[in-house]
Amino acid sequence: MDKQDLRQKNLELVRETLKDLKEASKPELAEASGLSVVTVNAIMEKLLEKGDAKAIEETISRGGRRAKRFRFAGERHLALSFFLHETQGRSLLTIFLENLMGEILAQQQFFPEEVTKDYFLRLLSPYIERYPQIAMVVAGLPGESLPGGMENTPYKDLEGVAFDKWLEKELNRPVHLFSETQAALIGYTLTEGSAEGDIAIGLYFPEGRHYSAAILVDDTFFTGKDGAAGIIDHHFGSGETHSLDHLRETARVAGMLIKSWNPHRLAIYNEKLSAEIVSKIKPYFTFKDEIPVTYKKYKYRDRKSVV
Repeated sequence: MDKQDLRQKNLELVRETLKDLKEASKPELAEASGLSVVTVNAIMEKLLEKGDAKAIEETISRGGRRAKRFRFAGERHLALSFFLHETQGRSLLTIFLENLMGEILAQQQFFPEEVTKDYFLRLLSPYIERYPQIAMVVAGLPGESLPGGMENTPYKDLEGVAFDKWLEKELNRPVHLFSETQAALIGYTLTEGSAEGDIAIGLYFPEGRHYSAAILVDDTFFTGKDGAAGIIDHHFGSGETHSLDHLRETARVAGMLIKSWNPHRLAIYNEKLSAEIVSKIKPYFTFKDEIPVTYKKYKYRDRKSVV
């Protein structure tokens, strides 16, 4: 690693340390990051210049001197996120605005009157106008985002549309589009925590629609050469979602994913997941002692940020 790479790595380390602590003095940052006070002092000058940190007050340090304290500038950039998924035969939309600390500043949840490109634009534009510090938009939608546009989505107006590219142009903000399985897996790994190099797999079998998986490798989704990795609908036949045949097939596909990816953990999602269903599916999992398997009712996120 050359000197420039080392400087950048140290800068990111101090930035993330201040973000975790929310506020701290330079000696506290040095102790928490493992860097010297001299190195932290130089880095803090850069973070202050970039606007990533703010000087807030001075306190008496352990040596009796006054020590300046700093706060992570979490309000400098905001993220606008919206997630849509089917529940009880209806589309439920969740919108939330959060800062860089993952703190939610505004949130809405409702059943939209329609699901079209223009509807999303009308819905999101007021947020951009009111909060110009929104730096990115994060979207989670049923279906897969492929180079030719969205596929396997239940919304006709979005089928075949490169929705993220279209929305980027309309809102003039970067748009990060995830499938519903990917969005749920992000929430799961943020809540449970993950270590460097972790591989997590999410397997989602929704009611009445196609089945999908998501593969998260070291906090980055593996989507394959054309974005189609994780589409597993062809493995399942027709029939009742919770029939024994379906549960056996779910276990078989989960086993296939585990043998292929050797992940550290697996999360299985379904809107109607219950203790009874879990008790039926567990006997078919021959790998259950090899890795942690979590059974969860489907939801996009827990308390922590997806950004």
